[in-house]
Amino acid sequence: MRSLLDNYLRALEEFFIDYQNGKVPSDISYQKLLIEQILQKCIECTCEIGSKGSFVKGPEKVFVFLPGNVPVVMFQIMPVLLLSGVRDVFFKFSSKEGKFQECFIGYLKRHFKDCLQVSGDFLSHEESLSVAKQYDFIIGFGGEELGQKLGLLGKPYRFFGPKFSIGILWSELSISALENIAFDNLSFDTRGCLSMKFLLTPWEGFEDQLFTCFSVTSRELFPMSDFDMDQSEYEVLRHSLEVQRIVKGGDFFLLFADKLVEIDAARTLVVVKFKDVSELESIIYPYKDFIQGIATDGYYPSFTSCSYVAKFGELQFPPCGWYFENGIILDNFWEVKDV
Repeated sequence: MRSLLDNYLRALEEFFIDYQNGKVPSDISYQKLLIEQILQKCIECTCEIGSKGSFVKGPEKVFVFLPGNVPVVMFQIMPVLLLSGVRDVFFKFSSKEGKFQECFIGYLKRHFKDCLQVSGDFLSHEESLSVAKQYDFIIGFGGEELGQKLGLLGKPYRFFGPKFSIGILWSELSISALENIAFDNLSFDTRGCLSMKFLLTPWEGFEDQLFTCFSVTSRELFPMSDFDMDQSEYEVLRHSLEVQRIVKGGDFFLLFADKLVEIDAARTLVVVKFKDVSELESIIYPYKDFIQGIATDGYYPSFTSCSYVAKFGELQFPPCGWYFENGIILDNFWEVKDV
């Protein structure tokens, strides 16, 4: 298993260098710096995880439904598969990131040769479910509809459903904090489970500073290729009666409210004002099972499903040994309910 991990590390390092130098043919042309930073983190984690003394054996053949909102899950999950003894893995690509993911498959094949069967393709939903039945185990990242359909296949599986992240600006209001909040929100157009969707704070009167920070950061984390400003604006305006103020930027929106407004608009941050800890907790409690990450400079509620607590600006870089959900480690990754 360690030899496979070494081969993977070489493939990942080669891919990383080529991506930095613009040599990776890809349909992903956005947020290059962010993706580079995440790839670098994946390299560090691959080196670290190889020092683990014992490994739990997993299934022989695994089918993976990759998510459509972020392009980096393949890099994060490969070490889990390798250390568990998986010998045949198929990745179902998302439609908009297939070239990027397919390119990395090529690097893996060159370094693994006959040691590991690794392949992938973009398939329709029906095709994917049909092909997945041929595998021993299924891993799915996606919406609740996918989770329901995986449960009907009669195969062991692990499903990672939709979640979101929040920020709690508590101790100090500073430009540095606001810049990092903009970074956490605009990363992957607020679509990833580790992208900050809501900011809760007792502070007020910082709207102009926040707008300026978003305007600057948006030039670094410019929109993904399928971002539709009109669609986001429609979604924002549809919820206009639930907020006190809407601020529109060149390619982002800031909403100010007294509650968590359930809005599905890309590149949009909802800022929620609270007075004290009890009010903060009452605002968060109804959503406690859907929170993936929390960025904070102080207090955070411990009763949520949060799997990662971070400093502002670090939500996209979880620690090594983070396996997508709270409570999941390498030793129990393959534990599932009976099917």
